[in-house]
Amino acid sequence: MSILPDFPPGPLDFYRTKSSFDWKKMKIFLDTEDGVQFEKEISKKLQTHPEFQKDLTCEEMDEQRRISFRRHLYNIRSGILSENQFFENFARANVSSRLMLQLCPCAAFRFATGSLFTGVLRSQGGEQHQEILQQAENGDIIGSFCMTEVGHGSDIKGFRTTATYDKNTDEFVLHTPDFEAAKCWIGCMGQSASYAIVYAQLYVDGTHHGLHMFLVPIRNPKTLLTYPGVVATDMGEKIGVNGMDNGILILDKYRIPRGNLLNKSAHVTPDGKYVTAHKTRKEKNGAALGILSLGRSKTTLACETTAGKALTIAVRYAAVRKQFGCGKEEQPILEYQAHQYRLLPYLATAYTTRIFGMFLLETTYKFIWDVFMGGDKEYLNALGKEIHVISSASKPAVGWVLRDAIQECREACGGHGYLKAAGIGNIRNDNDCNMTFEGENHVIIQQTSNWLIKLWPEVEQDIMAAYQWLVCYLLKETALKYHTLIQKEGEFWARNNTQVYYAKSLSIAFVQNFMLQRTLVTINQAPDVYTKAVLLKLFSLYGLWSLEKFLATLYEGGYAHGCQPSRLIHEAILKLCSDIKNDSVSLVDAIAPPDFALNSVLGASDGQVYKRLERELFRNPYNLSRPTWWREMINWNTDHSKNKL
Repeated sequence: MSILPDFPPGPLDFYRTKSSFDWKKMKIFLDTEDGVQFEKEISKKLQTHPEFQKDLTCEEMDEQRRISFRRHLYNIRSGILSENQFFENFARANVSSRLMLQLCPCAAFRFATGSLFTGVLRSQGGEQHQEILQQAENGDIIGSFCMTEVGHGSDIKGFRTTATYDKNTDEFVLHTPDFEAAKCWIGCMGQSASYAIVYAQLYVDGTHHGLHMFLVPIRNPKTLLTYPGVVATDMGEKIGVNGMDNGILILDKYRIPRGNLLNKSAHVTPDGKYVTAHKTRKEKNGAALGILSLGRSKTTLACETTAGKALTIAVRYAAVRKQFGCGKEEQPILEYQAHQYRLLPYLATAYTTRIFGMFLLETTYKFIWDVFMGGDKEYLNALGKEIHVISSASKPAVGWVLRDAIQECREACGGHGYLKAAGIGNIRNDNDCNMTFEGENHVIIQQTSNWLIKLWPEVEQDIMAAYQWLVCYLLKETALKYHTLIQKEGEFWARNNTQVYYAKSLSIAFVQNFMLQRTLVTINQAPDVYTKAVLLKLFSLYGLWSLEKFLATLYEGGYAHGCQPSRLIHEAILKLCSDIKNDSVSLVDAIAPPDFALNSVLGASDGQVYKRLERELFRNPYNLSRPTWWREMINWNTDHSKNKL
């Protein structure tokens, strides 16, 4: 384990010495030895590189964007981040993208936007698009992806941007009819993108052919000035991630060559004939939207990455912070049951999500590669649907829980957690966008409830048995409710009016069950018995804590009877929290970013909370000075500029 140095001695040793497992073996099990070595190498580069020495959130928005762009460019040209690496060496790609998200979310989101642009261009484009693809991969140009409109987000059928083929000039005419049809929330569109992939409704000879993707020049790459017929404007300051220039795009009868249609699945001939291999509009739209499964898979893992950072801070702080006690000596607040219950189920959720999320993301990349290489279409079609269903449920189900985890971490650190120097406020603000990235959660989760799982693997465990019953029961009840309403209200309102208590609960239970299944498969592969043992405790805690939220349904459907089942679940959760308590510091050690990326006075690996807090408070000259307007405070009573009304 020489590739992982020991942590510096300090207050956290109280719990580190009590750990039942070796955190280094855990980290290598999660990230592989090659991944850990690569993380060590790039951490050394980033920690000393001048581009990564500033806290972006302390800068003006324009400076935030300049710095995040330079960091993004360094990542690409140094090979730290590369979309191709996800296909060639997933472990390295995973640790580098995770570290960048922890260190500089704005640079990570720039990379994600560029990856979406190049990924779509590679998988949906043709030979004529290769030059632009190469320029984007080299960082010579910046690309963006335009889907959402001001008036329509999740309802893609309602998109109103049009692309009309003009066979007299062999061009498509792209047009935004009004502001509500403007493309919005486009990453890198505000100030930097030279090209965009734009979703638009295609019309050929007056016939509507549905949504298609077009490669659209936006700005001159040498001047970054927009072309005539293009309006690109920034959306202004946001809650977080202000180093990313999200923008709006309006096209005024803007002409592009016929070859700019991404023609993997459909094309238009020079004389105006539309040619497609798809049999139905639904199949065609599904093919065009398939790329979003990658975005949702990435967002699932991104939620864990940001929440894991917050949990590292909160758990380490809880291990050092002492309050009260039955004798003379005060106890660390981590010893208290209430505090364990506040944090440790979320830690179990983070671990389960990490294991499952890596499986989902790697599976998605393998799927994309097989599609690109022309694999078995029938098999890939079925697998693509499964990935779409799983990612449409995992992003909301995981996102909601880990959003709450970050807020709980903030509150669990008390007043000190409210300090900017604690780091959790920035984590919370930057994570919030994950709730609406790649589809609004309450909408995309409905896509999962419309899909029926026909085969469930058999797992000999009470938790899994309860979950499988739960999914089947909710599926039955949702289907019954839907078919009852469809006779009265029609399909549209029947789907809408079966969401609360039925379809939404079904989707969450289904994806939690699947997460548990996949996590258990990975846990059983752990070579170290102690690593496996603590992971099984986390697995059980996540399963029971999640199942607890369905207790009413378990009783309603007759699976549970009397007071014993709920009492046993509650007692088991508290027992598992107590059992995991002594391992919790080592558990966050295994997923924690380096201190320079964690950037928290409360969560540093040496545990010196109060020394770091004191140093932070006294290092800023402003904290020790009078305000420049101090005279206004002492002379307020002599101010004669009083209101005469």
